[in-house]
Amino acid sequence: MIAKTSAPANTITKNAPAKASSFPNPSAAGTAHSGRITVVGGLHLRCLENCYPYGVVTSESWNKVVLQSATPVLVEFHGSGCGPCNKVREVVDKLAREYDGQLKFFVLYTDHDGEIAESYKVEAVPVSMVFKNWVGGVT
Repeated sequence: MIAKTSAPANTITKNAPAKASSFPNPSAAGTAHSGRITVVGGLHLRCLENCYPYGVVTSESWNKVVLQSATPVLVEFHGSGCGPCNKVREVVDKLAREYDGQLKFFVLYTDHDGEIAESYKVEAVPVSMVFKNWVGGVT
């Protein structure tokens, strides 16, 4: 979800919400990114929810989006109120832009979908895992 903001015209901002299949392109004409606001054609938009430049995966979408993906998938296991998670997010944001098309990026909120994290033995966050040609479960 995004909302208009009254940021000054020279504000450079980033991290607008995006669909799982799309990634922001900072070099796109008329778009500037930095922080949690996006400037598109002079319109300043502030991110209120899902401020990742990649998709959110849930227990309902896990199999299709992660395990059945033909493209390798990096999943960031993230907890709300987790300071280190936010630092990792900054790195993953950069990777999502750099490897757009070669690797898919998703975040899983462990507060809401903890059963997935538990099944992969994630006991603390942040944790990032890459999945490719998944053929079995965790024992």
